[in-house]
Amino acid sequence: MGADGKLPGGMSPEKLMQLMGNQELMALLQSPKMQDVMKLMMTEGPEGLQKAMEEDDQIKNMVIQLNEVIQKSQ
Repeated sequence: MGADGKLPGGMSPEKLMQLMGNQELMALLQSPKMQDVMKLMMTEGPEGLQKAMEEDDQIKNMVIQLNEVIQKSQ
């Protein structure tokens, strides 16, 4: 947690708890392919993710679905 009480990326702990309660989101995050995508983001950043999305429609669809779930919960 940062000095401002937020998690990396600016998310509050309360928001993280809310997202963790979302079954659709948790199912996505437990997918082995999504875990690979998350590792890719940590190692190669947005550029790596963009390239993976261009090369693999399944990754692209999972990222779109993840963004939709997060947007709905705001």
